Amino acid sequence: IAGKMSSLQEGGLLVERNWTDYKITFRAKPLQIGDNNSYFGVLFRLRTGPNCQKFYELAFNQTVSLNAFTGDQSPDGNCLARSFFSGIPSYIVRDKWHEVKIELYGPEIIIYLDDTLINRVTDDTTLTGGFSIGLAPHAEVLFDDIKVVELVAR
Repeated sequence: IAGKMSSLQEGGLLVERNWTDYKITFRAKPLQIGDNNSYFGVLFRLRTGPNCQKFYELAFNQTVSLNAFTGDQSPDGNCLARSFFSGIPSYIVRDKWHEVKIELYGPEIIIYLDDTLINRVTDDTTLTGGFSIGLAPHAEVLFDDIKVVELVAR
């Protein structure tokens, strides 16, 4: 993942599309995660831009967090983001497969971990875009069964 706008830039899968209503599911088996520099996650509704990109970042380690990168840049060159939630216990266990599901309907974002609703957010920072799955520099994670399915708008 190119650019300095995300801490998930160390590596991952990037799919650039202009999707609106879709569901992302994947399985993740963390072998090494922990502190703030050691997590995995997914970027979605990813829209590329000249400087800062617009996207949502969902990150997992001992907690779950969701941030929206607005596509705007501060005077010092950093890409601006706002947090929707952080610090929610994730119950991520090393050496165990976990299923992540993200449903995107218009401005609604619904997030599940292991079939348990983590959070539901309504926001219109960006309503279309692709996705990326990746990990931070000190994390080791296996990914499997990555699927994206178009959803019928409600």
